[in-house]
Amino acid sequence: MLTRPLLQLDEQGSLLFHVPGIATYLLTDRAKITLSVRAEGGLPRALDFLGDVPVAALCMQVGLIPLSAVCLSYRERSYLFWSPPGTGKTSLAMALVHRGFRWVADGLCALDMKRGHPLIQPGFPVIKLWSDSLEALAMSRPQGEPGPGGRFSVSVAPWYDGEPRQLAAIALLLPARGGLATRCQRLQGGAAFAGAAKLVTLPAVARALGAEAGFMQSLAQVVTRVPVLDLLHPAGLEKLDEAADWLMQQILFGQGTD
Repeated sequence: MLTRPLLQLDEQGSLLFHVPGIATYLLTDRAKITLSVRAEGGLPRALDFLGDVPVAALCMQVGLIPLSAVCLSYRERSYLFWSPPGTGKTSLAMALVHRGFRWVADGLCALDMKRGHPLIQPGFPVIKLWSDSLEALAMSRPQGEPGPGGRFSVSVAPWYDGEPRQLAAIALLLPARGGLATRCQRLQGGAAFAGAAKLVTLPAVARALGAEAGFMQSLAQVVTRVPVLDLLHPAGLEKLDEAADWLMQQILFGQGTD
């Protein structure tokens, strides 16, 4: 009995991704995803997974590099924000949106190097937030029950930027807990590359598709063109406004210390 997700690849480049008890996704022709829901009433969960591995694999097949991050834009330039799971980057990003940023993508950000410079392609204008995050952001709670995992789906259409935007910076975020002071440091050389490499989604799939070497080469080009910032920011929802104000200052004007 299969209990873990299974990804299979055939000689024609078709991909089959099976999530036990949820759904099966068949990717063909580098453009088509066929979804088979495995559980009655399981479509919401199946759609949750659709925005993760299947779409990331599809990006790889068409030459886009899938990155796990939040992307916002400001004055027609894009900024990638990464942090470990569960540390509140979506809430912090939404606080930045309330300060003039626009929403580009969440969870899966497609990096496009085909034009010789890094562009981030827009994603879906929907995010997922916990009820306490909605309260901290002074946002209305959506009608209906929360989705899988207890988070609410929230439309960001009023703040959505649907245009590809040139990448201006990569921000690696970590809450400054336990008395740690805030910090904004610009990474250099191998440290910058290693930091940016944290964002790459499904490296094993990229390897199977023969795309890993090209992806890493493109990422090396990216970090020579845009700053990679290592940031410790004020932690906790009670400090969300403070963290957003500080982060905006660092991202737009500080650019870290060497």
